Amino acid sequence: MESIDFGVPIIAMPIHLDQPMIARLIVELGVAVESVRDDDGKIHREEIAETLNGVITGKTGENLRDQVRDISKNLKSIRDEEMDAAAQELIQLCRNSNK
Repeated sequence: MESIDFGVPIIAMPIHLDQPMIARLIVELGVAVESVRDDDGKIHREEIAETLNGVITGKTGENLRDQVRDISKNLKSIRDEEMDAAAQELIQLCRNSNK
């Protein structure tokens, strides 16, 4: 979540438990790419290098950065609105308790 918050694309290399599902979700969201495993479930260094190169210098990376930047802005906007609403609630509670 922090990488999205800071606008950084993700290279997913899920191992077990909930990681494969989360990797698929963030890939579908457009903020990540997943390194492809072979039939034995291994990720080869060539695949890692190709994925890194694509994210750092390729069109894929540009698209990821654009998408993650947009989502980051939306999350910050929502968070700011929620903080404003919480602050207003606290102000109301303080005013009501002083009566």
